[in-house]
Amino acid sequence: MNNGTLEFIKFTCEVLGLDSSLKPSALILKRNLLRMIKVREFSEEAQFKNPSLILAIPDVICEFCMNIKDLDLARDSNISQGNWNCEMCNHNYNKVNTFYFMHN
Repeated sequence: MNNGTLEFIKFTCEVLGLDSSLKPSALILKRNLLRMIKVREFSEEAQFKNPSLILAIPDVICEFCMNIKDLDLARDSNISQGNWNCEMCNHNYNKVNTFYFMHN
């Protein structure tokens, strides 16, 4: 994150692209802005990288189907919206056991 202008372009276009109706326009905007600052569109430096830390609970077991998954509390949109359901069977994870085993 040495180039403030480049980072602003990447973050702004990424946020605009979250709205599916704006995604095509956001891609065009990003291409044009990158061209203005002489950065190639598909270069490594032009790629957006999520800056948030990984806050994962490893090896969470669904007590219903026995599926094992690492739950990323910071990046998993289902978890951040309060939906603690298994991706395989859609049953709720046992939060008490999950946090108990995490601390012991």
